[in-house]
Amino acid sequence: MSVLLIEPVSNGKRRRYSEILMGPDRWPQPTFEDVKKRLKEIRKDSMSHLNTLVNKLSSSLATSPDIESTFARDARQAVKTIKGIARGTRVAINNSAVIRNELMPPLVTLGYNVIESYYDGFEPFDNNASEYWQFPVMTFESRFKSFERLRNLTELRLDSIQKSGSKDFTGLLGVNAVSAEDGTVIMLQHMQNIRNVYEQAKELILVVSLDKIVKSLDDAIFQTKCMAIFGSESLPLAFRSRAKQESSIDELPFEIPVQQTPSKIHLILFDNGRSQILQSNYRELLDCIDCRACNLACPAYLSNKLLTPSELPSKFRRDLLEIDTDFSNTEGDIEIRSAAVDISFTSEEAKKDEIWKCTACRNCSEVCPLDLKHANTIEVLRGRMVMDKAVMPGTVSRVLRSIEDRGHPWRGTKLIRTDWAHGLGIKTLAEDSDIDILFWVGCTEALEERSARVAQAMAKLLRLAGINFGILGYEESCCGEPARRLGNEYLFQMQAEKNIELLESYGIIADARIKEFYYNVVRLSRIINQRKEIKEEDFDLLKWIIEKTNCKLDVVDTIDYNIHGPPDLERAKEIEKQIEEDTIKKDEFGLPEGEFI
Repeated sequence: MSVLLIEPVSNGKRRRYSEILMGPDRWPQPTFEDVKKRLKEIRKDSMSHLNTLVNKLSSSLATSPDIESTFARDARQAVKTIKGIARGTRVAINNSAVIRNELMPPLVTLGYNVIESYYDGFEPFDNNASEYWQFPVMTFESRFKSFERLRNLTELRLDSIQKSGSKDFTGLLGVNAVSAEDGTVIMLQHMQNIRNVYEQAKELILVVSLDKIVKSLDDAIFQTKCMAIFGSESLPLAFRSRAKQESSIDELPFEIPVQQTPSKIHLILFDNGRSQILQSNYRELLDCIDCRACNLACPAYLSNKLLTPSELPSKFRRDLLEIDTDFSNTEGDIEIRSAAVDISFTSEEAKKDEIWKCTACRNCSEVCPLDLKHANTIEVLRGRMVMDKAVMPGTVSRVLRSIEDRGHPWRGTKLIRTDWAHGLGIKTLAEDSDIDILFWVGCTEALEERSARVAQAMAKLLRLAGINFGILGYEESCCGEPARRLGNEYLFQMQAEKNIELLESYGIIADARIKEFYYNVVRLSRIINQRKEIKEEDFDLLKWIIEKTNCKLDVVDTIDYNIHGPPDLERAKEIEKQIEEDTIKKDEFGLPEGEFI
């Protein structure tokens, strides 16, 4: 069996400049979207034929004389296997999420001295970078060209053992991909940690989680390379809170002679709930390749909060399996191999705190090469905490209680629904329901003092455009979106039903469905339209005003605007992208600076 290592090449930058000089068409490279498309195809094919790939890989490993493979249904079996192989208590690991989150905690509990070899390649330094924007940025082209070198670790280990013997520790390495066709293992390193562990360890154990198995060697190399392409920029973030290593494999002597160094490499095929997840509603979590691009985009992670988006698939696997007990999804070639996830990776208190750090901004989904939706998973977990266990932080409890009792989340506000409209001459539907446009103001614009200027500016714009509009005023109630994001789906349904009944009573909408209502009510423009010719997708009010009216305003040289609205919904409806494309040009339409936000 071959074990190949992908690492950065030092001459990548020089080669890139050479290619530029020779002409851009001489060495055509795939685009960013091309890479994402192929990666999605690889992950979809692998997960759809998992059982076939597992059986094929097992057959390949059985014919390899230098490999001893074992199947571990869960973490407990994997740890038992490791105990049977490791002759001492020193275990050196790489930076694999599988090893770090699923196997390292029980090993530490059992008294093993776990050495995180990843940090051995970095000399001690004072970290002067405290914010994410202080770290270097790499272009897609430079990342794609930087990780091309393949080294055969099997040959390097044989040479090293013949020359120097081995050291008294066990190497425990999580792999990034493995080819089912020939059993070739692929790993990615940025420094020298994996190579050092592989060459110097007395006993060597490779852990292959089922989601890392792909069809061919080409797929395995490409998938591993994608980890570097999409995740390289997030790596420096790990050093913000780097703990000092108490021990290092570099300090250990070569004291095990070649005759006493085992010749076989051990490989553990590791399930630990993955086959069950694959048949649940959360199967897309297994598409994750652990590139950690999401970490760089997460405001909670960047501000040193407890949340680490890339670790969600492993940390909360047991919780998700407890929520989704109906494993009736038989799509693809799947076989349940794991009865349960039997070891908790993170304390319950830590997990409870972690899921509340997410702001539901969905930045993680936007940068994920596989478009995974971690925020949806967090909302499910929050729902379990709130609706099933009634366990939540006090701030969350107070917000939900305020929505339920007062119809808005702003507990303690001194404003009422119509204070922002004082002196503007805006009518409510209770006063006059003969309108063309209902301006749904929203809780924040109506009840938060600074945000009230948004509602005032929008109302002035509607007035300038000559549009006959009105507001609900004191009858308006929270759309329920905050409750949904905080996990209380039941409260959202109550608020939505209440508002739908109110809007139908005024003839604003008819036969509205809950989901459509949710997106319509909290979209950027906060507009629900009565006119039949206005389709749902026409949510850009400014664009609609230009197209449907003869509004003419004074032209100014510059237009300053900020995107206002729940960021998760802006991304869900691609509002931000459309604003950039359809922002009114200064020679067509202008706004007094600061009047509209």
